[in-house]
Amino acid sequence: MDESDTAIVGRSDSVEITIKHQKLSRHHLLFSFEKDSWTARDLETPNGTFLDNQRITEIAVTDGASFALGGSVGPTLTVSVLKKRKTDTVINAGLQQVGTGTKPSQRRYNLSARVRIGRDSANDLVLGDLEASRFHCEITTADGQNHEVIDLGSANGTYVNGAQVKRRRLSVGDLVTVGGETFTYTGGALEDAASEGGPSLIVDGVGVVIGGSKLLSEVSFELKPSSLTAVIGPSGAGKSTLLSVLTGELTPSAGTVSFAGRDLLQNFNELRSRLGFVPQSDLLHTNLTVRSALRFGADLRFPRDVSAAEKAQRVEKVISDLGLSKRADLRIDRLSGGQRKRTSVALELLTEPLVLMLDEPTSGLDPGLDRQVMNLLRKLADEGRTVLVVTHSTANLDVCDDVLVMAPGGEVAYFGSPLTVLNALEANDWSEAFDNIGQLGTSGTRRRRTESRIREAQEIPKPSRSQPWAYQLSVLIRRYWAVILTDKPYLTFLAALPVVLALVGFIVGDELGLGEGDDADFGWNLQARSVLLIVILAAAFMGSASSIQELVKERDIFHRERSTGLSASAYVTSKIVVLGTIVVAQSVFFTLFTVLDRPVPDRGLVFESSVLEIVTTVALLSFVGVLLGLVVSNFAKTSEIALPALVVITMLQVVLSGAVPLRFDSLAESLGLVNPAYWAMNSLSATIDLNALMGYSGSDEVLGWEATVTSWTYSMGVLGFFAVFLTATVLVLGSMKKSR
Repeated sequence: MDESDTAIVGRSDSVEITIKHQKLSRHHLLFSFEKDSWTARDLETPNGTFLDNQRITEIAVTDGASFALGGSVGPTLTVSVLKKRKTDTVINAGLQQVGTGTKPSQRRYNLSARVRIGRDSANDLVLGDLEASRFHCEITTADGQNHEVIDLGSANGTYVNGAQVKRRRLSVGDLVTVGGETFTYTGGALEDAASEGGPSLIVDGVGVVIGGSKLLSEVSFELKPSSLTAVIGPSGAGKSTLLSVLTGELTPSAGTVSFAGRDLLQNFNELRSRLGFVPQSDLLHTNLTVRSALRFGADLRFPRDVSAAEKAQRVEKVISDLGLSKRADLRIDRLSGGQRKRTSVALELLTEPLVLMLDEPTSGLDPGLDRQVMNLLRKLADEGRTVLVVTHSTANLDVCDDVLVMAPGGEVAYFGSPLTVLNALEANDWSEAFDNIGQLGTSGTRRRRTESRIREAQEIPKPSRSQPWAYQLSVLIRRYWAVILTDKPYLTFLAALPVVLALVGFIVGDELGLGEGDDADFGWNLQARSVLLIVILAAAFMGSASSIQELVKERDIFHRERSTGLSASAYVTSKIVVLGTIVVAQSVFFTLFTVLDRPVPDRGLVFESSVLEIVTTVALLSFVGVLLGLVVSNFAKTSEIALPALVVITMLQVVLSGAVPLRFDSLAESLGLVNPAYWAMNSLSATIDLNALMGYSGSDEVLGWEATVTSWTYSMGVLGFFAVFLTATVLVLGSMKKSR
């Protein structure tokens, strides 16, 4: 070790000298060269560092010094100070006594003629991983030497060397992945391929170019097993882009990301269950209880054949592990900021990922909660997970094993221990460090440029779902109903809206309602058009108002669930089914109350009851309004933008429906052709024979209002076409929507 270097000794895998002993701290002893000699400094450890049976704080290092770590009889580290040249010295350290315990033995499973693998106890090789199916795959041989793996219709698939297979002959050295377990085929046996302490995630020379802009530039670092790494840096330094690469949202323009020795992005479908990601926003519906939200999460993430009891057991375990047992039956929106973040982490821990990544988990939290969250992440790392956290807070970096400092332009300014980061950045505090980082990012001298970065970064295809589509739909529908029923303000709005609109409809017009006028007035009913205007307005508004915020407000939840195998079409269909049911019920109540105790035509054109025809038309228009709202919600950036759009699309539908007399009649007739409300108005007008009620005859008659079966069925057919077309549009848009 040269004079310009520093070295940390400790229990952590991320330090320069790792000694696996329970009495050592993660960061125990620091060697550094100061002024003209080497010094050893104990890093305020509880069990201490000893030299000649005396506990030390900081001491000059002499040649041959032997330090006892974690106690006077702990592991001994002997240090040699060597001369390289006249003015240079180096330091070598060697372990004389380690006492790290025994290395866990590698698991080996001998193969017979037929070996079934899965979660069920009837299998020959039983796995405890809930990502594996009950009967996942089998390995067979006809001659006792050559083996073949056969997938048994598993939910998450069987992989050989990262490729999903249905049937594959095995070669010695092949990696066979079943759920979250990976085995090496040795010819006559399977051996556990997991390395001691878990696999590393290695980022090597990663660059990202999007739209000609360079967002990351030759980023390289390693996330060691069971370590906690913080990523910090100024805005625009590429932290979010780095997370997009590590979570499989982007294929980098250059470089590689490997996990457990395999390319993460090429084998993403196989490895995705090993990765957990907690974005800055909540991943859960906050008006559900902790337990309820996690149970729905388990239903969507685990294979269909995992029993309710198994899922409930896993949910209770993560609740207990994260200290949420006393709050499990509280609504999430009633938890503190730190407890809500724990709940989001709990959702990711359901599938027991080996790597957990978090984006700004302490944003908006006070210093005390900030410390609590960072201590939680430290605990998760100590329990065997590799944790990466993007943060703006520098207050609690001392609990981390490593710190990755990003500079503007997406360059790495520093990667290493938090104890030496300020020294490396030649700063006395973080304010000065960030100033220096800014200058570093604009200098352009630290990273070489390569032509390989010309390629644009690409979004990675979403993984296939692990449950049947119909099962996902049923879970999503149940969850959506639970969300609505526990959201009292929204539930009140849904109940009050048709009542308020019905009261307006009830007082509009006169006692003639939608029936014929007196004989003295030639049977005219000039107020009927006003009643239909309110009916069209209410139907269009009720439909769109219920749905226009639904996709935009859950966008972060949807994107995370998509990355775990959620079907976009099942998600959107659940919205259509639930909201459609609600809106149809609202429209039926509204219509019946509006025509209550007032005349209507004696019979309809198609149905015996004219009221049934009117209700059918209003319900279909309301349903189309739901679909229009979902289309707008798909494009809206925020809920605040969606609300003004509600006013616009409602007014356009009403004005161009024909229910409102216009200065230019041709405007409604031309633009109304692409307006669902126009066809609903035609249908309603045909049912009540509005031409006759308004006294229109000859050239004054509105063609679309003819009181004929053909006119009604044609208008309803076009309205039905809008329903089908908009349903398909919502499904396609939902599937195409990008994550970021």
